[in-house]
Amino acid sequence: MLPIIEPQIDLPYFFIGDDTYPLRTNLLRSYPERYITEQQKIFNYRINQARRVAEYSFGVLIDKFKCLNSTKFMPDNSDFIVLTCVLLYNMILTEEGFNYNQETFDTLRTTHIESSQKPKTKNNNPTFEAKRIRDIYAEYFCNAGSVQSNSIVVIQPTYTATII
Repeated sequence: MLPIIEPQIDLPYFFIGDDTYPLRTNLLRSYPERYITEQQKIFNYRINQARRVAEYSFGVLIDKFKCLNSTKFMPDNSDFIVLTCVLLYNMILTEEGFNYNQETFDTLRTTHIESSQKPKTKNNNPTFEAKRIRDIYAEYFCNAGSVQSNSIVVIQPTYTATII
């Protein structure tokens, strides 16, 4: 349930996909870029930021644990393997600290995006319910779930590199 929405609406958990994935009730994606409202632009920005964080996180894991870039393990074990890698990575971070720089990030992002498999779906037509759920989140991001400023601002992150 989303907080501070009246009446309380019970929404399903969902995955976030890019534009190649179909809109489903459990798989949200951004609005198409043509003819969108300000509210839809804000939704697109927020959902794409969340997707990028997830992609980056998996890119870091794949870089550290090469077994994740393989299809040699059974899908039934994938949850256990990913969770184990996350746990081990958190232990490594505790011991070594976080030391990824912009160059590493760019390499990971490019490699992960190029190697990711896109689903081939026969029916990309979203259901009415999927559109309704996306619209509810778009409204939420502009009202109760808004951040300090809903104007979309592109901020270039600054990274410092230590030369040894």
